[in-house]
Amino acid sequence: SEAEPTGLRPKPTEAKPKAAPVIGAVTTTPPLACEGGWCMLPAGPGTLTLSAEVTGAHRVEFFLVPTGTETWDLRRSLGVDRDGSDGWAVTWAYGDEPVMGHLVVAARGPGGQTQETPFNLYRE
Repeated sequence: SEAEPTGLRPKPTEAKPKAAPVIGAVTTTPPLACEGGWCMLPAGPGTLTLSAEVTGAHRVEFFLVPTGTETWDLRRSLGVDRDGSDGWAVTWAYGDEPVMGHLVVAARGPGGQTQETPFNLYRE
């Protein structure tokens, strides 16, 4: 039997790390009045469409997280979009209760998850 020449073993193929999703602009329909990073919901019940420009994701979820420290466990899902072919968006039907929280966009893709807080929502 012939000995295998040294140094000619094939190198293991290195998998390219997959890029995490990237979250771009987040907009609302209807547009909200915003000042200093806080956007005010109109009075009374209504609907708000939240849209996000996201690349590299297979799922985008929108959350409302109460203000304060360690409040992630108290978050409320405003909706999930699993098909970005027409853009990433959800429509949130809200009541007339007071609101004060952070809008968090969570994009999940093959490279992991990214989160971003584009603005804060409030209504007295």
